[in-house]
Amino acid sequence: SKALRQAAGRLATMHALRHPPRVVLAGAPNAGKSTLINALAGRDVSIVNAMTGTTRDWVSSLTILRGVGVHLTDTAGIFDFALDDDPHGIDAESVARARARAMQAQLVVLLEPGKRPVVPGWLTGRNVLCVASQCDSAGCDASADACVSGVTGEGVGDLMDAMLDALGLAEIDPALPAAFTPRQAKLLVAGADALDAGDRPLA
Repeated sequence: SKALRQAAGRLATMHALRHPPRVVLAGAPNAGKSTLINALAGRDVSIVNAMTGTTRDWVSSLTILRGVGVHLTDTAGIFDFALDDDPHGIDAESVARARARAMQAQLVVLLEPGKRPVVPGWLTGRNVLCVASQCDSAGCDASADACVSGVTGEGVGDLMDAMLDALGLAEIDPALPAAFTPRQAKLLVAGADALDAGDRPLA
């Protein structure tokens, strides 16, 4: 019965594999979001330029990390990222869209060059990784959840592992049986209950 219950318990993991979670890269302008998403995806997903404000709207790509699919989303830089008030100014719409994508994500990868970013109040309670970016030129804050460089690739593998761990998808063994639907999970539990009660024919 233990094996049946374990298979039923893997329903959430199977759901995540069938419906890839949304991961949003967020931070101030020129924090290295676009360069990093390209490094994670292994291809050019976002336009990279030193000019502030190159990314004006979010860009999403289905990407395979360690064999697991995730929707990676690059967002426009949030100028007043640490502020909790409503976005304003000429880039208000870009900032509003970036915030909206972050609020809808299963994980937010928050970037700041060289140091651990401060999580703003509007992201309180969300699943957030605080990442020191551009570590090839800006250094690395040891207190950050990861230190990365999208340019050199340094730390990108470690970030992938941290992302999957934060999503609860770090330990996936495709050889293990798993319920594919809620109905299957319910039947597996019912079978386990029957076995525990000694009713093998019902199981």
